[in-house]
Amino acid sequence: MLATKQCLLPLLLGALAINAASSSALTFDPDWPLGTPLLLLLKRQDDDMSEAEYNCHDNCGQAIVAARASGTAGPCTDATFLHDYAACLQCAGPANQDIWRYYGGALTAVAAECSGLSTVPATAVEPAVSAAVTATSAAATATATATGLVCPL
Repeated sequence: MLATKQCLLPLLLGALAINAASSSALTFDPDWPLGTPLLLLLKRQDDDMSEAEYNCHDNCGQAIVAARASGTAGPCTDATFLHDYAACLQCAGPANQDIWRYYGGALTAVAAECSGLSTVPATAVEPAVSAAVTATSAAATATATATGLVCPL
């Protein structure tokens, strides 16, 4: 996992440089304070970050991505969003990884539109969460299952 993290930083910085060169201005998500996305991405590359903290950031971030990608159907019935959001609520509270302050603004607004979803992270100590489900991995799993071609990586 360490080698993977070390390889991601140069790729990320290269992608940012290409994006900056190809557009007149970078666009920032209004839900994030200026500079926070880069700081969080750099924090994810930190060798001292535990797997539990990494997975928590992964789930919370992927919940935002899934909510935005859910289209006209909305995130309230999107399996990827619901999985990652539940995992984020489980791990992001003050007794766990304490990262809700980074993701809560964006996720609370989305979850408030979904009947029955909590908008408050767990306050008690919870078990660590696994890696997030991404829209790409969910689609690949559905295709593999439908065709009978399930192949572990």
